[in-house]
This record gives sequence, structure tokens and C-alpha cells, in this order.
Amino acid sequence: MKPWIALSVLVSLFTVAHSQDWPKPSAASIAYSEYRQQNTEPSYGLAKVKALLKTLKNDQDGGMAISEAAFNALTVPERFTYCMMHGEDENQNCDASPPIIDEHLKIFSYSPPAFDDERMWSARQRSFLANNRGTIISLLRKTMSAQHRAGANLKATVQELNAFEMVPDLTALYKRDRKDHDLLTTMMVLMNENKFPAFLASTSWTKLYGPEANYQAFLSASKANQDLILKRAADFHAWKTKH
Repeated sequence: MKPWIALSVLVSLFTVAHSQDWPKPSAASIAYSEYRQQNTEPSYGLAKVKALLKTLKNDQDGGMAISEAAFNALTVPERFTYCMMHGEDENQNCDASPPIIDEHLKIFSYSPPAFDDERMWSARQRSFLANNRGTIISLLRKTMSAQHRAGANLKATVQELNAFEMVPDLTALYKRDRKDHDLLTTMMVLMNENKFPAFLASTSWTKLYGPEANYQAFLSASKANQDLILKRAADFHAWKTKH
């Protein structure tokens, strides 16, 4: 199970009925929460893709997808944009979750899903991403470099493709302003998925992914923790490149 799917399933354990009892986060925490949820719009055929999205209608299963002919008529970069803009399948695990206090001061075990818990990629979309892995990684790099940002959708794609090759890109992007801590999360998800020995043996892994961990697990976003994760990510990239 992909981390973002597991996160969505666990979030569904909470219900709106408890919302009135939830504590209220600060303005800074709310602003960062909104920042984490934002997606990045690739430039490839963007107007064309947006026009196609306006034509979508729900099918009986809640799916929303362009036809096979329309999908195949798109170039690979345009299909990339389509997949970054829209998940064809409905995600029914959409119950409300409690607000996170001091969200901007935390590095979480999992990053937000690409489409706000409401939609997810279809099998067709996942197959496209996997079958064009090298090209998609190149498009991710170009999009991140041009926009100086990796929204939730781009980070989800890195995780979907197990794109360990992008650790240096994620690192460089994070070091610009050290604001998007989900970049660090993405690197830790890669380390966890690839069973990087040094990470699995750490107290960080135990806290975030160990037997007693849950989707709310986090580390303090202290400079020391930031630097430690970046160092481990560099070591992981070197290790994975050799394997």
C-alpha cells in the first residue's frame, strides 16, 4: 500500500462529529497546512488539459476520466500534466480529521496525497507514470526547477515512482528556504520504502514508521533534525545508486 493511500485510510477513522471539540491551530499553522496541500501545475499543454478537465463528468462509480482516445492523443508531457492535475478515481475516505497544532514546526512521516483525499490516480494513470518513469522524472525536475516548488502532487509522484534519483533535486529545493518540510518527508518515505539500513536502525525510523507509529507521527522541524535528514538522504542516495 502506498504511503499516501495508507494516510487517507487512517484519516477516515476520524469523523466530523468530533470537530467541535478539536483545538484551534494558530494562523501560522493554518497557513502552512494550506501550503502543504497546494499542487504544482506543470506548463506542458496546461491550457489544453484544463479545457479537457472542464468536460469531465462522474461515471456511476464516481470516476472522472477522459476517453482512451483522448488520453492517447495527448503527448507524454501533456499526459504528465493531466495526471498532475487530476486523479481519475474517486477516493471515498474523505472524513474530516482533527487540525494539527503547530503544523509548520513538524516534519511528518507522510506527506499529503496529491488530490486532497478526494481523488486518486487510476490504474491507467499509474501505469502511464510507471511505464514512462525516466521521462516523468525529467519532467518533474524541469517543473520543480522552473517553479522552485514541488507541490503535493509532485511529491506524491516522486513517491509513486520510488524516484530515489531525485534526492539531490529535493535537497536543493529544500535548502532554498527550508519551508516545505514535506520534501524531507518524501526523502524519508523513499528511505523507508527502500529499506535503507542506516535509516531503519535510527530512532527517527522507530518514531515515524515503527510498530507503535501512526500517520500523525512527526519529528520536530529543528535545524538539527533538518540537517540529519539531509545527511541521511545523501547517504541513502549514494547507497541506492550503488545497489
